[in-house]
Amino acid sequence: MDDKNLKKILNKGGSVDLSGNRLTGYNIKLICNYISGNVIVISLEK
Repeated sequence: MDDKNLKKILNKGGSVDLSGNRLTGYNIKLICNYISGNVIVISLEK
């Protein structure tokens, strides 16, 4: 999943869990703030 597709999902509001994403090799958990649309990265591990 590239950044553009990720932003499209997050802009819609909601949360995305990319734990163990094989494409990036990172374990990422993102929470999208419904009100402001800000993305909070709570976990980023290689």
